[in-house]
Amino acid sequence: MGNPAKHPYLGLVVVCLGTSVATLDSAVNIALPSITAAFGVGMQDVRWIVICYVLTYSSLLLIFGKLGDLFGYRLVFRSGLIVAAVGFGACAFAPTYPLLLAGRMLQGVGIALTLSCAPALATTLFSETERTRVLGIYAAAMAAGTALGPIAGGFMVAWFGWSAVFWTRAPIVVAALLLSFGIPAETRQNAPRALDFTGALLLVTWVAALLLGFASLTSAVNDTNTLTAGLAALAAVAFVGFILHERRHPEPIIRPSLFSSVDFTAINIISIAINYAAFAILMLVPYYLTGVRGLEPAFGGLMLALAAVGTVGGSWLAGRLAAHVVVGKLWSVLSQTSLVLPASRSRRGCPG
Repeated sequence: MGNPAKHPYLGLVVVCLGTSVATLDSAVNIALPSITAAFGVGMQDVRWIVICYVLTYSSLLLIFGKLGDLFGYRLVFRSGLIVAAVGFGACAFAPTYPLLLAGRMLQGVGIALTLSCAPALATTLFSETERTRVLGIYAAAMAAGTALGPIAGGFMVAWFGWSAVFWTRAPIVVAALLLSFGIPAETRQNAPRALDFTGALLLVTWVAALLLGFASLTSAVNDTNTLTAGLAALAAVAFVGFILHERRHPEPIIRPSLFSSVDFTAINIISIAINYAAFAILMLVPYYLTGVRGLEPAFGGLMLALAAVGTVGGSWLAGRLAAHVVVGKLWSVLSQTSLVLPASRSRRGCPG
């Protein structure tokens, strides 16, 4: 890890500013009915706006975290900002629906690069005794962005149209990119020698097949059962191959031994279930608010933001309860996972 920066909180603000464009993607959900109307697509097709983005960044997050270990967190963070800015422009000015989806995939690559190293970059600015508090501030900023997204998105759609939920984030990215030059480069210790390309390919295949398998359950394709079964089989084979390969590799993307912990496995399974349900709700509720209830996009955005506000309140309450119940045990688990720090951060001086 690097030495604490001279003005660490300014650097933390820059990191939070750069990652805010990821949480502000909740603004896209309130724009989905307008996008549907603009491109003349149905409900079966509009879901790919979410799937292309989530599939891309979720499958690449851990891999890009390893790239941060190799080449530096600041470099990967900046690269993500540049790619995300291009992705936002591609989405905002896409003339056709397929090009919009391509822009969403490009946006997903940028967000994966940015998010994979943001927590580690933020913690390198502070001393070890302050890093737990810094992660709390970072998580709060992420939650606030998620809550703000539908509100801002509703007003942007009402005033400027659906494309505003994309192009308005480009200036934020540019500002964060320019300010990031004030963040000192971190000193890396015990960095991995090379990226595990085989493990990366197996990981991407597993995540992609798993998410596409879930998406195929409601597909309009005639032979849905065959498609779903094939994707499920591919996901299972890729997962087993990934675990077996990572056990033998000297620099694994994620240590398989972590899954021997019941706490670690349970937290990740619960997280997957919660996020899967949340994405489904955020994709369908805007149609109900604007189509069935007849709300204007601005007011619909306010209603949609209530879910994120509840998440912020619930996170605060959970933190207070955990402080009296299982804070030590919970942190010991989270500090080893990519939910807090990418890949191998916990091995280099982070709390826990």
